Amino acid sequence: KKRKEENEEEEEKRRKKRRNREREEPDEKKLAVDLFMINKKRFKKDVDEKYRFLEHSMITFEAGTDKDLIYKICEEFCEEAYLEKGFNSFFVIHEDKDNPHAHILTDNVNFITGNMLISLTEKQYKSSDKKRQEKIEVVVYEQRRELIQDICIRNGYEIDEKEKYKYMHEQKVQE
Repeated sequence: KKRKEENEEEEEKRRKKRRNREREEPDEKKLAVDLFMINKKRFKKDVDEKYRFLEHSMITFEAGTDKDLIYKICEEFCEEAYLEKGFNSFFVIHEDKDNPHAHILTDNVNFITGNMLISLTEKQYKSSDKKRQEKIEVVVYEQRRELIQDICIRNGYEIDEKEKYKYMHEQKVQE
């Protein structure tokens, strides 16, 4: 009986600690969604019949890559690819043993202009008119891939020549 009471007391202490942590630590997922929604409501873009709430990207790394390095690369990428263009983004790092990777979620409404993110391939970009090409909201897939690669290399993350985007893209075109 005494052991049962001790276990219950321990369990109650754990619950109290958890409740205190919940009060102290913000729910980052909720924070991201709230920030996105505030921005969307501000520009009356909180309803989108095409269900384009956000853009999702992933960056994968080799097994054993240091988490701090992954964090630094993701932070720089979000800043250069999105924040500097007026888009909020958040990322989460998953430390799977064989597949460390980061998910990047980007609000598709620009917090400066209120315009929607325009995600294009290089081919779509080149065939679009000059006015569209000059919009700050345009993000080109291939340019983002190269930016990620440049940030990785700049931070000391080595990428084998055959793993670089340009080489892989050229091989795919030749097939």
